[in-house]
Amino acid sequence: MSSTSTWMNGRSSIVNPADSTRQFKDYYKKKELIGRGAFGEALTVKRLNDGAIFIMKKEKIAQIEKRKRKDEVNALKKCDHPHIVKYVDDFIDESYSRIIMEYCTEGDVGDFLRRQQQQGNLLSTHAVLNWAMDLASGMAYLKEQRIVHRDLV
Repeated sequence: MSSTSTWMNGRSSIVNPADSTRQFKDYYKKKELIGRGAFGEALTVKRLNDGAIFIMKKEKIAQIEKRKRKDEVNALKKCDHPHIVKYVDDFIDESYSRIIMEYCTEGDVGDFLRRQQQQGNLLSTHAVLNWAMDLASGMAYLKEQRIVHRDLV
């Protein structure tokens, strides 16, 4: 989830994937590894037709997990809320799942808070309350949509 505060990029247009025969390399170019975890990697990618920058979540996927991943993608597609990072595109092939999402140039809230702490900056009560309301609003939206976010369980 994210806030539309000044530390985040503006919204980008959503690409509608045509079918499963599309190849990632025909639409995007990998740029920089942002992070790696137990599930896979996060990379910045550049869309070839307009140069727009996005984030890609890339995970190795077993054949039996494909249905689960397609369900996740379908849940992402239906999310339309100002405090939830937008789905842009996806590619699921025999080996990998690649989900393209809008890119928050300043990182996530945790990154922002760590930078503020390192710089000795205190956040105002007003800013903290606004972020708490944004987070609660996004979570309420997910609940209304009957979507469970695995990072929030």
